Amino acid sequence: MFKLVYEMLKLNDFNGESEEIEIAKGKYKFPESAGELFSQLKRKMYPIVDDKENG
Repeated sequence: MFKLVYEMLKLNDFNGESEEIEIAKGKYKFPESAGELFSQLKRKMYPIVDDKENG
């Protein structure tokens, strides 16, 4: 089951979807390369969207 979730998370960036996805995609991971740093900064640019507020 975890492998399926992992594979699904790799399909898309899912920027700003939910706090759980942000954590799963490495919100608190220390970047080990410039590419990882760029990805984390890009993720921080998108606010988390709460569907309850949108209707």
